[in-house]
Amino acid sequence: MTGGTLTGTTALTADSGSVEISTVRSPVRTVRLTEAAIIVNDNVTLTIKGGSVTNAKGNAISINGVSSQFTMSGGTVNGRTKGVDMYGGSAEISSGTIEGGTAINTVGSSITISGGTFDSTTADKEVVAATTGSTTVAISGGSFKHEVPKVQCADGYVPCADAKNPGRFSVEPISEPVARAEDALGVDKGTFSTVQDAINAAGLGGKVTLLRDNGDYATVSRSIVIDGAGCRMKNLTVMSIAGVKIMNLRADTVTVSANAKAELSGENVFTELVNNGALCEIIDGRYLGHTGSGTYAISGGVFGNEVTQDECALVPVTGKLTGTAASLTKYTPRAEHRP
Repeated sequence: MTGGTLTGTTALTADSGSVEISTVRSPVRTVRLTEAAIIVNDNVTLTIKGGSVTNAKGNAISINGVSSQFTMSGGTVNGRTKGVDMYGGSAEISSGTIEGGTAINTVGSSITISGGTFDSTTADKEVVAATTGSTTVAISGGSFKHEVPKVQCADGYVPCADAKNPGRFSVEPISEPVARAEDALGVDKGTFSTVQDAINAAGLGGKVTLLRDNGDYATVSRSIVIDGAGCRMKNLTVMSIAGVKIMNLRADTVTVSANAKAELSGENVFTELVNNGALCEIIDGRYLGHTGSGTYAISGGVFGNEVTQDECALVPVTGKLTGTAASLTKYTPRAEHRP
């Protein structure tokens, strides 16, 4: 069906075969009646690609039969009682709008939703599913008036707010955690989806261990240990007064603010280390560039720009420089060397 208007007690009943409703030129196809606008019985496939199916007094679409199939990729379905009422069969919805007292009611059906807009005006959820029988609901996308029940989320998804439509709800993929946090007593505080959340959870004297590469930006404002475990993040900023130990971290930029202190060791790989009036003690690692107005105390590592005598760590005990930079430290100064 590509045009026109359906009216009647039941505008369309399908007992076998396939029914397809789409729009070519006119954006609206209207069905208004007291019973279900469209009744689909067993062994029927109903496809809606556009237009509008509306019932101001009852259900818009009723689907019955274990072998019935409903596919929707556009258009609008609006029923005063139920938008779509399914007993058996399966439904795949990727786009379009379904509205009703209950947007979708299902018993013994398999419902897969990857997109679309869904509104229930009286029910407390958009998909009211029977808890018995073979009913299954798998939601991996779409925008909903009410929060999506966790049990209705597709595997690998969880309920969330709809970021594109404030005040509405959706689902999102479960992301693998980025970092693990321990407090100062070594108590595990759990895993987190961002480095910043892990830092906040670890607290003063705690430890954060990265679990995978990520593109995070994070700020440290208290004494803490950051173990990159060989993983990469984007930028890390150490705020004033904070003292931090950083090891085995790969980062584009690490900035250490005035009056802070950073101890850098292990297999760090930084594209840029910026020292803005802090003390940076470098024991090991690779640093393409190290700049800034702060104090460096370098006793090891590989650098992409020149390491000066003033940046070398002082000789233990005497605290005096008695030789060249190369003889007093283990660092390897290499101009234009990329770590």
